Amino acid sequence: MLDTNKPHATTMQIEIKEIIRDHDTLQVRTEIAPKTVEAYARSMKAGSIFPPVTLYRVEDRLYLVDGFHRVEAAEAMLEAQGKHSQTISAEVFEGTIGDAIAAAAVANTSNGKQMKKKEYRNSFRMLGKSGKLAGMDSRSIASVMNYVVSHVTIWKWANEDFPGLLEAKPKKGEKPDFNQERFTDSMTPQEIEQRAAVSSILQASRLLFEGRVTDEEALHDMASTAKDILEKAQELGGDPDFDVYA
Repeated sequence: MLDTNKPHATTMQIEIKEIIRDHDTLQVRTEIAPKTVEAYARSMKAGSIFPPVTLYRVEDRLYLVDGFHRVEAAEAMLEAQGKHSQTISAEVFEGTIGDAIAAAAVANTSNGKQMKKKEYRNSFRMLGKSGKLAGMDSRSIASVMNYVVSHVTIWKWANEDFPGLLEAKPKKGEKPDFNQERFTDSMTPQEIEQRAAVSSILQASRLLFEGRVTDEEALHDMASTAKDILEKAQELGGDPDFDVYA
């Protein structure tokens, strides 16, 4: 069952390069909004203080669960200023991958840019995969999601996405099993780290092919980095002609 009491966090400066940004597993939003990143970067450059981003430390890996736009903006601003040490203020929690996924799922239900309906569904699905909803009813889940959707919608989504997640009410005198962990994401921290690496490359590729990367220096950086990545991936056994969808 999801523990709604937020655990203790330590606020510290973290090297941005140490932060794992998995847009597929730990990001509810369908995409990073370039205009939001640009606006944040301008505000940061002007001296505005932003809230710390939220990280979860799992097996000595730091996973970003809230603050994707802030990290992108801080990174862009610091690179533009030519700063070699790129850090950002972060609240660091200790936990499991399930804890990180659950925290990421509800992060934007109470702050940041309003989410789209599809993103609310993503939020619910992430909660379901976190393994933290066992024993909860639809009203309790709606509360966890800060009532961005109704308990009726939660019931509908649960039956479609996770059949059996919401069981019938217990008979009089019976208590639900709150210790049962179901629908747990079987991915390990190592697998999520590798997915984060691929996700970042795919995001860069999408922005490039959509014509949203036009700065000459940025294009040179991307070309050089892509060459290094290709060489290293081939050295480790990667095949650029391998069809992953075959």
